[in-house]
Amino acid sequence: MAVRIRGHDWAATPLGPIEAWPASLRTAVDLTLGSPVATILLWGPTHIQIYNDPWRTLMSGKHPAAFGQPTHACFPEIADIMAPLYERVQRGKPSSFRTRCCQSTETAR
Repeated sequence: MAVRIRGHDWAATPLGPIEAWPASLRTAVDLTLGSPVATILLWGPTHIQIYNDPWRTLMSGKHPAAFGQPTHACFPEIADIMAPLYERVQRGKPSSFRTRCCQSTETAR
């Protein structure tokens, strides 16, 4: 994903050219890329998506088109669920999701 970030046409997004990004965005991107867990960064009022390799695998068929796009355009099916989260983040409150992965509900017969 680091290669994709460097090669993306950010000037065509609300974030503008990568050379003009504030230090805070560059630091946030570095932290996102360095995270060993699936991590997505939503930046700006339109929540532009930048994510790491583990998150890319979660995107399934939405990647690579979702990269650098507003999250509401990528996930309209959960916009009503995400709206309160976005409001919380815009107020400066951190948020995270925790899910249980790979637990089988099958029983042996």
